[in-house]
Amino acid sequence: MKLRPLALSLCLAISTLTSIPSAVSAQPAPVAAPASATQRWTFDGAIHNNSLALSPDEGTAVVSYSERPDVVVYDLKTGKVR
Repeated sequence: MKLRPLALSLCLAISTLTSIPSAVSAQPAPVAAPASATQRWTFDGAIHNNSLALSPDEGTAVVSYSERPDVVVYDLKTGKVR
C-alpha cells in the first residue's frame, strides 16, 4: 500500500493548524531596467517554509512547519509520532 496520500494529508493538516497570511501580495508590475542594470528579486516576509520528506520505503515521514522550531517524525505504518 502506498502511503504518500496519507503523508501529504498530514502535511496539509499541519499547514492549516494556524492561519497563514497570503505570501503573495498585490504589487505593481516591475519596471523594465536598462540592459546594464542587475535586477534583484527578494521574498517578502510572509513566505513560510513548510517541508515534507518521505523515506525511500515510504514508512517514515518528516514534517516541519516554519512557525515552530521542531520537526515531527511520523511512522506511517503505525500512524504514530516518533
